[in-house]
Amino acid sequence: MKSQYNSDHGTIVNCMDGKVQLPAIDFSKHIWKVSWVDVVTEAVPEKILSEAKDQDTISRICQNIEASLCGQQTKRLAIVAHSGCDINRVSDDKKKEMLRRAVGYLKNRYTDADVIGIWVDGKIKASKIEL
Repeated sequence: MKSQYNSDHGTIVNCMDGKVQLPAIDFSKHIWKVSWVDVVTEAVPEKILSEAKDQDTISRICQNIEASLCGQQTKRLAIVAHSGCDINRVSDDKKKEMLRRAVGYLKNRYTDADVIGIWVDGKIKASKIEL
């Protein structure tokens, strides 16, 4: 990453589900106090990153993360998971467990980034997941 830090941008990795896009973006903007958030979208990113099996998809996600982190010169990174996912049909507790593991994966890969997990509940309310 570039050494210059941009305090007005962040990056989130979010599910492609449209109903969780704006809540995750708005929450990120609020907690980071930023104007702009780049969004890397993928179906069930918490599952993909927590299982670390699909290396092609992980590579694509990480290429997009790196493009955002370097291009926007930011160190803020979040991964989002949500209730009611049509693809990842496991309990919310299991999804949160995957989210925590995905945060760990990203923290290990991007050691100089501030990585958080964001959970969007069944009422479409976003919150920071405790690790």
